[in-house]
Order: sequence, then structure tokens, then C-alpha cells
Amino acid sequence: MEVNAEAVRLAIERNRASISLDQAMTSHGYMSLQDIIVGPEELNPEAMMKKEMVREEIGKLVEALGEREVHILRLYYGLGGESVWSFEEIRRLLKLSRERVRQINFAALAKLRQEDHLNYFI
Repeated sequence: MEVNAEAVRLAIERNRASISLDQAMTSHGYMSLQDIIVGPEELNPEAMMKKEMVREEIGKLVEALGEREVHILRLYYGLGGESVWSFEEIRRLLKLSRERVRQINFAALAKLRQEDHLNYFI
């Protein structure tokens, strides 16, 4: 047949019977596989609401900051779903020194610490 033994073994392994997520996993039948397997956090309504509330609170908090401070915090901490950037990457983007980016970040955090709402996140 001129078929690689590895390909045959892989085909045999992949040819297993499907399992229903609704299949009872206990002898009493009250727990299904779907109950056991943890899904993405976004599917949990409580987690989705908490995430949205945190997003709204962060939006309120950063209103006290300047545009550059908000931009640096969003990049450094990955706020708003953005990827996390290092001070070096932000420095190159904004054409500032790494130390200046760090200072702006520190000053922005100091301003946020003065806000009463920040205790919710600590």
C-alpha cells in the first residue's frame, strides 16, 4: 500500500467514537460532561458582567488623566483588550526616553491612587 506506519497509527487514533457532552458521567445521571468541562470565561454571565463593570470603572478613572497618560497606561497594562507593551516598545512608538515613559506611567498611577474608586481594584 506504500503507506507510512505513522500515518496508519494516526488514522486509527483519530477514528474513535464521538462522546456527547450531554452524556451522563455518573451512575446517578445528574452530572454531564459539559458540567465538568470548564469553558471560556466569556461564556459565564457573571464573569462577563464583572468584566464589563470593570471596563466601565476604568473608563471613569482614566477621565482624570491626560491623553498621553491614558495612552501609556493602555499600552503598558493592555487595557481595552490591547496587547501588553514594554516601556521600551512604548518609548519607540512615542519617541520618548524609556525613563520618561516610566515617569509618566508612575505619575498616572499616583493620580489614580488618589481616586476613591481605585480601592475596588486593589
